[in-house]
Amino acid sequence: MEDREIIESVGKISGDALKYAKTVVKEGASLKEIADSIERYIRSKGFDIAFPVNISINEQAAHYTPRYDLDYEIKASDVIKIDLGAAKESYFGDCALTINLDSSNSKLIEATEEALSNAIAIIKDNVAVKDIGKEIERTIKSKGFIPIYNLGGHSVERSALHGDIFIPNYDNGETYKLKEGDVIAIEPFATDHRGAGYVNEDSYTEIYSLYDLKPVRDSYARALLKDIADSYPDHPFAVRWLYDKHNDISRLYLAIRSLVINGNLEPHPGLIERKRGLVAQSEATVIVEKDSCKVITER
Repeated sequence: MEDREIIESVGKISGDALKYAKTVVKEGASLKEIADSIERYIRSKGFDIAFPVNISINEQAAHYTPRYDLDYEIKASDVIKIDLGAAKESYFGDCALTINLDSSNSKLIEATEEALSNAIAIIKDNVAVKDIGKEIERTIKSKGFIPIYNLGGHSVERSALHGDIFIPNYDNGETYKLKEGDVIAIEPFATDHRGAGYVNEDSYTEIYSLYDLKPVRDSYARALLKDIADSYPDHPFAVRWLYDKHNDISRLYLAIRSLVINGNLEPHPGLIERKRGLVAQSEATVIVEKDSCKVITER
């Protein structure tokens, strides 16, 4: 495999960062404090950030990262998803876990952890993605919970965190078969009895990607776009990363909105459980081998 050593090193640091995350998620800690600390950890190891650290709470499933000016303090009962990845030379890691400090929802978390383990156990060359999804769904349902049907895993490719291969969380009938050397993120999501098993887009959006450098009229928005293109040409970014240089919050958000409308930026809105059921997530990145797979984001 091309550059397997780099791929594995990115995976290792991603897994190490997830281990580190467990040490900073504490009752009373702020989301910004946690995200900043994890991102500093990844950078301190000589790696880039693949995407802003996602910290999604309770019914929030994915794509939530803290705002600079609006924060939240962790409660012991919260179901906290930490999703992160390191990057190097346009290779990415991707992994996640769920933390519940008072263990009141430990069974929901265990369902996704077991689904992840069982899926990994059957991954090898020539396995159909529908069979991975079938095992994830079987495991989650056997624990009395509901898989999130419109979320799933994905291939991880150079310069493409979300590649073309989709790994469902149920048997979706897709007969595509994995090949030796594929790098795949397996990503079970589950909700409790209150949930619908589907997520919708929320109005909360703090993560964006550069999409197009087409001309911009407003001088402030034009300068902001240049800064984004220089700093985050091919990685998603968090609005909070821009505050040090663009610290007029109202003006910054107006410019972001105008760049979205103009087609320069792609928004990645938060994803929230349709009926506000609690959501847990587990994720690991693996390399498909002939008779098994290698987990490269050990945590």
